[in-house]
Amino acid sequence: MKNIIVLHDAFTNPTEYWYPQITSLAPAGYSVITPELPTGAEQGMEHWMNHMQQYNNLINSDTIIISHGISSLLALSWLQTFTQPIRNYISVAGCAEAPAHLALAPIAETFLRTPFNWDKIRTNAASVIHIWNAQDPFVEPQKTKQFTELLPGQIKPLIGAGHFTDFNEIGLLTELQNFFQQTQKNDEHSEALKTLQAEQQKKEDQAKAAIPAMVTYDTDVAQSVAGYQGKVISELLTEARLREVEEKEVSAKNPKNIFYIIGSIILIVASLGALVYGIIPLIPKVVQLVQSPTKKYETNLLRVETIKPFELSGIKDYQLKEQLRAVQLGDISEKTFASIVPTLSGEKTNLATFVSTFDMKFPIGFADKADEYVYGYYHPTGKDKVPFLLIQFQGYDVMYSIMRTWEKTMIDGTITLFAPDQLVTNLLKSETPSFKDIIVNNIPLRTATLSSGYTITYGFLSDQTLLITTSSEIAEPILRRMIGR
Repeated sequence: MKNIIVLHDAFTNPTEYWYPQITSLAPAGYSVITPELPTGAEQGMEHWMNHMQQYNNLINSDTIIISHGISSLLALSWLQTFTQPIRNYISVAGCAEAPAHLALAPIAETFLRTPFNWDKIRTNAASVIHIWNAQDPFVEPQKTKQFTELLPGQIKPLIGAGHFTDFNEIGLLTELQNFFQQTQKNDEHSEALKTLQAEQQKKEDQAKAAIPAMVTYDTDVAQSVAGYQGKVISELLTEARLREVEEKEVSAKNPKNIFYIIGSIILIVASLGALVYGIIPLIPKVVQLVQSPTKKYETNLLRVETIKPFELSGIKDYQLKEQLRAVQLGDISEKTFASIVPTLSGEKTNLATFVSTFDMKFPIGFADKADEYVYGYYHPTGKDKVPFLLIQFQGYDVMYSIMRTWEKTMIDGTITLFAPDQLVTNLLKSETPSFKDIIVNNIPLRTATLSSGYTITYGFLSDQTLLITTSSEIAEPILRRMIGR
C-alpha cells in the first residue's frame, strides 16, 4: 500500500493550514493519512508515540512521511523504530533540538531525554528533503541547519514563508507538488520497465522451450550466439520502447495531451470572458473593501475577526471608563477575537498613552518597552468573553523581573481593562494577590485568584510576547492564533 503520512505541528490539528491540500496533490495510487495527534497537556513524546502505534502496519518501502515544526521530533523518534526503510521523509520547518520558543520548548524536550539513533534514522530515511525559512519566527534557522547536517538531504529554502502556517502556502505547496509529480513519473517509468522486462522474459522462456532435444556442438554454439544477440537486441528494444513511452507522454500528438491542450485553451477563453463580464464590474467593490476604515488598525501580532476603534479625543475624563466599558461589552461570535483600538484623531495610540489616559497603575517604564500591543477579548464557546492584553517587547530578562515585582499591585493596575462593573468596588479594597505557577496545555503561566473570585493571569508566550488576562484558558487560543499568523 502506497501512503503519505502527514504529521501536524503542535497546537494544531489535521484540518488546519495546508495539511488538507496534500490529498489533492498526492501522486496516483497514494493514500493520504493525517493522524490527529493529542493536544493540550498531552502534547509530547509519550502520548504522540503511543498514538502512532496504530499506524505501524502502514510503513513500507512506498511510504512518504511529511512532518511540520515540532512533529519533526516525532518523525525522528518514529523512524528509528522501523524495521525497513521508507521511500521519502520531508521535513517542513523541522529541528532536532528544542527551539527557544517558551511554549514549544517543553514539548520538544520530551523527545530529547534519550539520544536519537541517527544511524538507524539515516538508514530508514535515506531520501530526505528539508523545507525551511531563514526568517522562521518559531524554529531558529540555526536549529534547522543543524538538523540538515545530522540528517543530510535536499535543502529547499523558501524565503519569506514564515513558519508555513497559512492555508495557501504557495511556495511550499509548489515544492510538494513538484516532488509528487516527479514521484508519479518515476513510478510510471518503473511500471513501464517492468512490463517490458516481463514481455522479454516471456519470449526468452518460449525460446528455451524450443531447444532441440539433441544438443551438439553446432547447436550449442548457435544457441550461445543467439542468446548473446537476443540479449543485446532485448536491451536495445527495451531502451527504444522506454524512449517511445516517454516521447508519447510529452508529444502533442498524444490524444491525452491534445485533450489537455484543447481544455486549456477553453479554460483560458472562459477566464478572459469572466474577466470582461464578471470581474471588471466588481472592481469598485473590491477597492472599497480593501480601503475598509479598520484595515489600518490590523497588526501582525495577532489576527482578529473584529476591530473596534475607540476614539479618546473629545471624551470627558469622567466618561472615559464608562464608554470603554460599553465597548468592552460589545458582542462577537464564539471562538473569535475582537480588538479595542484606542485612537487619537483616528491614529492608534501607543501603550504608554493608553495607560496614562485611563490612569492605570503600570510599573514605571513598562509601557515604554512595548513595541506593539493588542487589547481586546475572546469569546470561548458557551462562556463569557475573556479580556486580554497582548504585548510585544524587547528584553525578556528585564520584563520578567518587572512582572514579578508588579504582582503585588497588578490587579489594581489593570482593573480598568479587565474588571466587570460589579467587581470594581470590591477589587479596590482587595487583598494582596498570591501568584502561583501553573502549566496549561504546556504553556507556563502565573495566576492569582482573590476571595471575590476574580482572577488575574499572565505568562510569556515567547521571549518577546507577554499575555495578561483574567483566564488561563485563553492562552492556548492566542498562541495558536499567533503561530498561525
